[in-house]
Parts: sequence; C-alpha cells; structure tokens
Amino acid sequence: WATVLLVFQIPLTTYLYILTRRNLTYNINYKIVLKYFSAFGISFSLNYVLIENFLVYHENIFQFIPQVLIFMISAVLLYFVLTFVLDKKTRNLFYAIINEIKGKKL
Repeated sequence: WATVLLVFQIPLTTYLYILTRRNLTYNINYKIVLKYFSAFGISFSLNYVLIENFLVYHENIFQFIPQVLIFMISAVLLYFVLTFVLDKKTRNLFYAIINEIKGKKL
C-alpha cells in the first residue's frame, strides 16, 4: 500500500509545487534574515558556552530542571534583546505590545 500511495503522492506534490510557483511570488529580504540568524547564533552560542561551563548535572530531576530553565529563559531573553536592538520592526512590535498592555490596565 505504501508504494501505491507513493505513486499518487509524488505527482500530486509536483503539481501543487508548480501551481504555487505560478500563483505565488515571494521576496526574501536577506538582510533581515541575516539579522535574526545572527541574533539566534549569538544568543544560543553564548548559552551553550554557559551551559557547558556552569550547569551541574544532578541525578535528581527536581534539582536539574530549575537550572536548565534558568539557562533557557536567559537565552530567549537575550535573543529578544538582540532582536530589539537590531531590528526596527521588532522594536515597533515590542512598543505596540507594551502600549496594548498599558491600555488594558487603565
């Protein structure tokens, strides 16, 4: 049955690929992609170095998980800070979120 399904899946996938290439055009802004990729690389590389040097591997999961969560939260926060600094659209998104939260509290 797998062979029969594969025989039908390959032409269908090819047809849908050709159809989407005809109807959809996309433009990748490589500068923005490079900014986000560099922020990702810096934040998670730094996190990897910190984990390798400072994380203590306990056998007890209740001692280990809080340490891992601290490292993961710090990596995500560093990524958001770097994207905030590097990209104007992300900065505008953060400001819009903060303004929305302030508006809800009033």
